Amino acid sequence: MFQSTIKNVLNTISRRELQELAPTTIINKKFNLNRVPSTTSRQQLMHQRDNYRIPHIASKNYSLSSDVARRCYDKKKLLMKKHLNWRVKGLIQLLLSKIPFGVNINHKLQFLRGAYTEKGLLKSALIQSDQIREFDHRQSIENSTVLEIGTGWSLIGVILFHLKGAKKIFGVDLHPHANHKVAHILLRGLLSDINGIATCLGVSKAETEHKIKLLLKCNANKSLFECLNFTYIAPGDARHTNLKDSSVDIVFSYGVLEHIPTDVLAEVFDENNRILKNNGTSYHNIGMHDHYDSAGLGNGVNFLKYPQWYWQLMTGNDISYHNRLRLSDYRRMFKNSSLLISNEKISVPQKNIDALKQIKLNQQFHGYSKTDLAAAEYFVDLKVANTI
Repeated sequence: MFQSTIKNVLNTISRRELQELAPTTIINKKFNLNRVPSTTSRQQLMHQRDNYRIPHIASKNYSLSSDVARRCYDKKKLLMKKHLNWRVKGLIQLLLSKIPFGVNINHKLQFLRGAYTEKGLLKSALIQSDQIREFDHRQSIENSTVLEIGTGWSLIGVILFHLKGAKKIFGVDLHPHANHKVAHILLRGLLSDINGIATCLGVSKAETEHKIKLLLKCNANKSLFECLNFTYIAPGDARHTNLKDSSVDIVFSYGVLEHIPTDVLAEVFDENNRILKNNGTSYHNIGMHDHYDSAGLGNGVNFLKYPQWYWQLMTGNDISYHNRLRLSDYRRMFKNSSLLISNEKISVPQKNIDALKQIKLNQQFHGYSKTDLAAAEYFVDLKVANTI
């Protein structure tokens, strides 16, 4: 499978480009191409030589210094990532969730595959900054009190709200993930594109640069939290934050709620209602798609074909759980918690709609509309019912 993946990569580039991928003189010498007089024999050995290139290019035994070589290797990595069967990934995560420090090991594996690079974190920050700037038009962030559900390792949401002018920030995590070293990677990324981040957030470049440089001087979690005016509740429970009634202006989450079991999530929304001020907003970005899409599935609805017992077996753990709730499910839960939708935006990729024609839905998803099933991202603002 590994070699076939590399062959697929090599098939996407021309033969001339292929000649650049490894030192020709070395490979020619191995196959004695310079000593073969017969054209037919020489062509046969050239074919063997090109087959020989494949595993050695993959193992990077040769220097890939040319632009073509780098492009080929990038394509190889992409295809290998897509060819990782989602069940294999799911079983690895299931195993890690059952052993001591498994969550931390999973984090290290993500780190090794490049999930926490300056470039990657900057890209995520720019996307979230755009969304936060738009949200700020609907609910002012300046001098606000914010609670983030699912703060995570890099503190990306906390830092962006701080840069946008939030006065006090709380964060709740099931495990104490927040790490100043990962946050520093993010901060260096932000500093490398200060114009971009200031524009996306809609803030002053000079002030933003000053704040980032101050945060970079914080070499421990404690000092970083103090600079951010951030209180970290971890291990914590978003159902029981211990915050005062009507004390929070904004409750925020990004790619978190889909990982919370349905019965727990209902209580989280009840807690949102309790702690929100009358003019406050609960703002969430919910990833409703199959998160194994990146493991080569090619769509975000594949998980809708499995019965609950099987899905629970494969993903019922702290690392890879996804509740598979659909739009109408979330809307019903909002209503039950006396939260009213004041703004919403739904992403429905065509690839998901097309995939629904090819898969057999599990019975529990019968009766949902196509939009309900195919929705990938759900952005929603919620207000306490008696304030609208």
